[in-house]
Amino acid sequence: MNNAALQYAAVRVAERPDHLAPRILYIVGEGNDRFCAAMLCPCGCGADLYMSLVVGDDPSWRARAHRDGTASLSPSVARTTGCRSHFVLRQGRVVWCTPQTPRGRRSRRFWERARAAFLR
Repeated sequence: MNNAALQYAAVRVAERPDHLAPRILYIVGEGNDRFCAAMLCPCGCGADLYMSLVVGDDPSWRARAHRDGTASLSPSVARTTGCRSHFVLRQGRVVWCTPQTPRGRRSRRFWERARAAFLR
């Protein structure tokens, strides 16, 4: 499998999709009026993630579709429930951050499973 197949692609849609596909960052809105970004959690847990793109919302994110079709999302997404993944999406690649959990750092085994799920 080549590296391009592992990257997240940006897809612009007018309405939030009912079912999210792996490795796709959906940028929801019309024209320059974007209100939401949606994606499946990259750790492989299967959770749907929705991030506000509305300036002034707290929290809010910025999503970008690059010319090569890849996606970026910032600032980082830190899940406070479920898998507690913490990551940034840069040029289609997931960059894992230090996990923000009450117990401290995640085990090496957790990150190996997350990486394996991403590579599926």
